[in-house]
Amino acid sequence: DKGVPEGAYLNMKQFIEDQKLPVGKKGYMKPFPNLYVLRPDGSTLYTFRDIVYSFKKAHHADLVLNVIASEQDLAQQKVALAMYMMNPELVGRQYHLSYEIVKLKTGKMSGRRGRYLLADDLYDQLKQEVRRKMGAKYEERGENVDPAFFDEVTHEVSTAAMKYALLSMSCQTQISFDIAKVTDFEDASAPFILYNSTRLSSVINKFDGLVESKKVKALPDISEIDWSLLDSQMEWEMLLEYIWSYPSLIRNAASPALPKPPVTP
Repeated sequence: DKGVPEGAYLNMKQFIEDQKLPVGKKGYMKPFPNLYVLRPDGSTLYTFRDIVYSFKKAHHADLVLNVIASEQDLAQQKVALAMYMMNPELVGRQYHLSYEIVKLKTGKMSGRRGRYLLADDLYDQLKQEVRRKMGAKYEERGENVDPAFFDEVTHEVSTAAMKYALLSMSCQTQISFDIAKVTDFEDASAPFILYNSTRLSSVINKFDGLVESKKVKALPDISEIDWSLLDSQMEWEMLLEYIWSYPSLIRNAASPALPKPPVTP
C-alpha cells in the first residue's frame, strides 16, 4: 500500500500469541504494539540500541535490574520480549524495576515543564519542621540544648524522615510528600521510630545496669528457656506474630522473590 513508509519492526503481538504469554490485567497489554527497530531510512531507534546494550549487560551479570521510571514500562517490556525472541535462555535475567515519581502538591514532577522536587530542597523543608518540633519539646521540658548537638540530631532525624517516607512505600506507588505527617513524632514516621528506639534503648540500658549491680538476674540463654511456662494466649500470640516471624521478615524484605514477567518486582 502507498503511504508513509514503515521501518523494520518485530511483531510483538504475534510473538505473545505464539508463546501463549499472559495478556490483560496481569499480563501484556492488548493489542501489543510492534517494536520498531529501524526508521525507513535505515537508522536505528533508541529501543533497538537498548536491546543491544541489554544483551551486553545480561552476559556480564547473573541478574540485571533496570531502575527506570514507570513512563518507560512499555518500552522496557518491548526490550524484554525482544531478548526473549532472540535468546529464550535470557528470560528472567533482566528485570525492569519500575518506580513512580514523587508528586508535588501542584502535580507530579515534569522535566519538560521544569517542575522538579530536589532532594536538597525537600531536606531543607524537613529539617526546618523537625527543628521547630524538637525545639518546642526541649523548651517545654525547660532544657537548654547545645546548638551543635541540636543541629546534628535534627540533621539525622530529617535525613531519616526523608528515607523512611520513600522506602516505606511500594516503588509503584506515587508519593505525595506531606511534611507535617513525615515529621510526626506520634505517627508512622522515622521520627516516631527513632523516638521509640531511643526509649527502648534507655530501658535496656537501665536493665543492664540493674543486672550489673546484682539487683536483678540476667536474661537466660534461649536454649535454657522453659517454654511450658508460657500459658497465656497473649504471650503465644506475641511470640508467634512479632518474634519468630522477625528473621523471615528481614530476609524477605532484603531478597524478595522476583515475579514472572511482565509483572515487575
